[in-house]
Amino acid sequence: MLVLEIEWLLGVCFAARSPADATPDWPPQPDRIFSALTASWGARGSLPEEAVALEWLEQQIPPMIEAAAQEQRSSVTVFVPPNDASAGDSRILPDRRRRQPRQFPAAALHGNAGAPHLRLVWQAEPPPDRFATLCALARDTSYVGHSSSPVRCMFFDRVPDSHAELSAAATTSAPYPGRLQELVALHVRHVTMGDTNARPRTEPLIAPVLPVIPDIAKSVFGTRWTVLEFADDSRPDLRGAAVVGRRMRDALMSVWPSPIPEWLSGHTPDGAPSRNPHLAVLPLGDVGFMHSATARQSWHGIALVLPRAIENEWFGADAPDAYENSRKLRAALDALVHTTPDGDAILLTLGKFGSLRLRLVELPEASGRQSLRPARYFPARRIWSTVTPIALDRHTKSEDSRQEAAEIIAESCTRIGLPPPHTVHVHKHAAIAGAPSARPPGGAPHWTGWARPKSLANRQLTHATLHFAKEVAGPVIIGAGRFFGLGLCLPIVK
Repeated sequence: MLVLEIEWLLGVCFAARSPADATPDWPPQPDRIFSALTASWGARGSLPEEAVALEWLEQQIPPMIEAAAQEQRSSVTVFVPPNDASAGDSRILPDRRRRQPRQFPAAALHGNAGAPHLRLVWQAEPPPDRFATLCALARDTSYVGHSSSPVRCMFFDRVPDSHAELSAAATTSAPYPGRLQELVALHVRHVTMGDTNARPRTEPLIAPVLPVIPDIAKSVFGTRWTVLEFADDSRPDLRGAAVVGRRMRDALMSVWPSPIPEWLSGHTPDGAPSRNPHLAVLPLGDVGFMHSATARQSWHGIALVLPRAIENEWFGADAPDAYENSRKLRAALDALVHTTPDGDAILLTLGKFGSLRLRLVELPEASGRQSLRPARYFPARRIWSTVTPIALDRHTKSEDSRQEAAEIIAESCTRIGLPPPHTVHVHKHAAIAGAPSARPPGGAPHWTGWARPKSLANRQLTHATLHFAKEVAGPVIIGAGRFFGLGLCLPIVK
């Protein structure tokens, strides 16, 4: 059991349901409490272990609510100046500033001093480390609703004895998987982009009945990507992505304690190539955007992608050691960090390509660079096209090499758990803006093409656009070089 008790220290809760509603929001719903904990997490430095605890909390069944009785305090309309106008606007002058009508709804709460006014009860037992983390977040949560109503928050592993007179209340909105990332993205939009409409919106638990959606085919690759961004402007051409991918995997293996797991090495304990999916290292290119045509061969980082089966094992609802397992990969990355005059970074040496400095991105979906956001590779779509060319699983031998290549690519889709596409268009050039061609232009030296590890050096490369009969969910990564970033696809909306 997990219990959160909250006391409003002044006996008054200032919280509005919406700017147009004069009724106070009592009792505050679990989603609002989760937003307050998230604000404390941000104020404490956005620590990754605290993010893990919040992500655990958002995945639990909504809690039961017990709340104190309240009386609505009368409120008057006041006129509040909005934010200052931009320089040069006459409305910046005091006598010309606009005034907007505002109300501050408040609930006067019944109860004894020192007793909680609100209690949330989850039927879940967090691991000890996450419980301790949640307790720390609660201790630093100073208000819920408006900042003029300070609170005391405490987590317990049982319902404590108290003199509170609380009654059961309905739970109508609660956090859900992905809510933390949504709140972070809204904060980034509001603070860094000045988007005043970027405000948290609660989702009601009572929703209309939706039509049954058939199962969507998913690939063998997972969606909890670990993202590393380049720490400076020193990076190879995007066409060297496969070399970087191979070097990154080798670096992880060099610091991983023995025995090295099959999902990382790609080999069974006897040294034979694994028949199971293993770790993929993907380039995150500045491709698929309107500006991409003028930023060819540009990329901003890489992603480490676990097989979906390993991801389910690590993060599934019945995985008690999920946090400990996920820390293994983080520990390996930490072991690769070097201290340099330019700061701490993971250092990859690439031979003739020089070296790379990489830094972990804690919350990639909130990154200021859209190219570093994994979610763009996940939507369910019928049409997918390659960002990096596909390394064919075998050489074409027939006279109609394009048709044979299309057939090989269709077979490659079945190897990653997807149905074969009904149409495959192959071409030297990519359909995605900013993605380099599969082969160098006529007359250009061979080394201007894609650099590859020795195991892929003789593979034919081609771009392709895949048309499936039904929507398939990403990530879609196909071909012989899929574990080193070749054959990476983006969805196309039509």
